[in-house]
Amino acid sequence: KVCPVCKLDMMIRPNMVLYGEQIDKEVAKKAEEVVKQADLLIVMGTSLEVKPFAGLVDLYRRENKKNNPLWIINRTHTPYTKYAQYKSYDNIAEWLQELNKYM
Repeated sequence: KVCPVCKLDMMIRPNMVLYGEQIDKEVAKKAEEVVKQADLLIVMGTSLEVKPFAGLVDLYRRENKKNNPLWIINRTHTPYTKYAQYKSYDNIAEWLQELNKYM
């Protein structure tokens, strides 16, 4: 199908990793570096079942020497919900709108 904006006849897809695709190694490495230095980790909209990115929560917990908080916002329970200092089962869009009121 031709893109209505750029008029190119090619597949249009989001800039994300879809199920079954390989994760770019540089992106994964950068994510690990950022998580190691995080003062707060907010995880939203994922079951945290799929590795390697589910392992970022393990990395955060392992590297977290200051007891920095873990927040999980997801419609369902995850394997890491029990470790979260804050958890919400609300709709993410609504949750973000509410959070934005305090920014």
